[in-house]
Amino acid sequence: MTKVVEPEAQPKMIRAGANATVSPNIIGGRRLASELVRPEVVEFLDQMLRDKERTLRLEEVGVPSDCPFVGLPLRDVPIRRETNALVVAVRDRARQFHYNPGPEHVLEAETVLVVLGELRDMETLRVMMRSSPPASRRA
Repeated sequence: MTKVVEPEAQPKMIRAGANATVSPNIIGGRRLASELVRPEVVEFLDQMLRDKERTLRLEEVGVPSDCPFVGLPLRDVPIRRETNALVVAVRDRARQFHYNPGPEHVLEAETVLVVLGELRDMETLRVMMRSSPPASRRA
């Protein structure tokens, strides 16, 4: 990862081997635009990240190939019931995001869930994704 100031430097840095670039100018510009267009959303995200009483976060949780829920629709994966976390998006193997996936979205191996929830629930979810289901969940 590397910092770029000029937009035309970004492809050069990627060609030089950086896996990602960060532009403070672009980030600042986007933040200004967001403050103008969606001030309540910006305030929500800022407060969520600074709240000392709750540790509500947007996190990413991988779905390994041996995940016990691979092949199941989200409606059959007990994410909300066991963690109270909310799946906001799924990034598939082609690196495409599926925003606000419905209950029929089938969980695939080697994808990433973007989840909103308490930090303690994120660890529970990570364990769920890599362990065998209890007998009550097996078909």
